[in-house]
Amino acid sequence: MDQQPITKTEYAYQRLKEEIMSGSYAAGEKLVADAISRRYQISSMPVREAIKRLEQEGFVQTMPYRGARVHTWDYDEFNELMQISIALESTASRLAVRNIGAEGLNRLRELSKKMESCVRSSNLQQYNELNFDFHFTIYEGSGNRELYALISQLHSRTYPYTSISFHTEGRLPVSLCQHQQWVEAIEAGDGEACAKLCCQQRMESYRNFLDYLEQCLTHLEVPEAHYYIYGFASTFSTLSVGEIQKKIGQYRKSLAYVFG
Repeated sequence: MDQQPITKTEYAYQRLKEEIMSGSYAAGEKLVADAISRRYQISSMPVREAIKRLEQEGFVQTMPYRGARVHTWDYDEFNELMQISIALESTASRLAVRNIGAEGLNRLRELSKKMESCVRSSNLQQYNELNFDFHFTIYEGSGNRELYALISQLHSRTYPYTSISFHTEGRLPVSLCQHQQWVEAIEAGDGEACAKLCCQQRMESYRNFLDYLEQCLTHLEVPEAHYYIYGFASTFSTLSVGEIQKKIGQYRKSLAYVFG
């Protein structure tokens, strides 16, 4: 069977991601869409869409007056942010049981059905988008505007890590089941169950990410694995494989200590 041609956006995304991961762009280097489009010999719109997608995945950071730049993360910082994020999101989930209302609950039911369709068709990208809408419908439904604002700020700093969780084999059906249970808990008015489901899901996402890092350590000859150990974040740049394994173990212990 002939392979289907990819779109210009997909071409720009794949090529730019490969260039970032190979080190062709240095950390902090600015990405100029017009210059990239001329080099790729395509219009600037697909390049801008590719940059936006890479921003969602954490490879690129866009800041006011500075434009899009190659981003380097910090795994130590992420570990701390996840502890805060899980606590805040679990609290918002508990509050949503009382405050989300019929409209919010119907929205969650609709999103759950669409997510089920994505699992059947293995549409990972759309599932990602629906998952975001689902979570933030709940957090907004908490009725606490300050809490919602804090969660929103933290999300942009943690999502690029936890989104990798969806690439774990068999993760989507498990995630879907948890979301369906979440809706049932809200319908039943069980705030404690909602908080536990949120905490469980976020912890699993983080643990899956740490699993992924450990897998990368055993395949450092693979460019993508090497990038996630030494390129995606600066944390491990001077550490040996054994020291990195120890570091990952410390991340696991700190999360378990806080949330069990």
